[in-house]
Amino acid sequence: MYRVCFHFVTIVQRYYGIAMHYHIVTIMIIAAMGLTSCASVGDCLKGVMVQNFSVTLDKGMCFGQCPVFSGSVLGDRNVMYNGIRFTEREGMYKGTVSESELCDIVTEIRENNIMSLDTNYRENVADAPETELRVVYAGKVKNFRWNLSTPAPFKKLEALMIKHTHE
Repeated sequence: MYRVCFHFVTIVQRYYGIAMHYHIVTIMIIAAMGLTSCASVGDCLKGVMVQNFSVTLDKGMCFGQCPVFSGSVLGDRNVMYNGIRFTEREGMYKGTVSESELCDIVTEIRENNIMSLDTNYRENVADAPETELRVVYAGKVKNFRWNLSTPAPFKKLEALMIKHTHE
């Protein structure tokens, strides 16, 4: 039996040559990438729960037609959106984000060390709409406020919040 299997493998290898080796290596690499990405999302969200994580972005009014809305992403992946004025969708909406999308938000907070930043970036401009970003991370709460352009450390987080709460 051993000789039959050995001869069969030898014939297959000769027939397919090196291409068979490359197919096996490719399959192994793809499988490893899939397992790694699952592990990294799981590691990213370890300890993230609705009780100790949420991000809320509130955009306030101006004298013109500035969009006014509130969007929240919670640690259990639930999303809440309230379009108040001058938005594409007005009213209350609920949904969910994927684990990967939640991981993107958590990673942005960790990598930019958001919880150690100043909270007030407001300037004395009467008509500038105020933005408030409330972050609950690892049980700590911080409210960040600005009224002109978004401060650099918050730009990507703000974009992620708008993307995930407006869909």
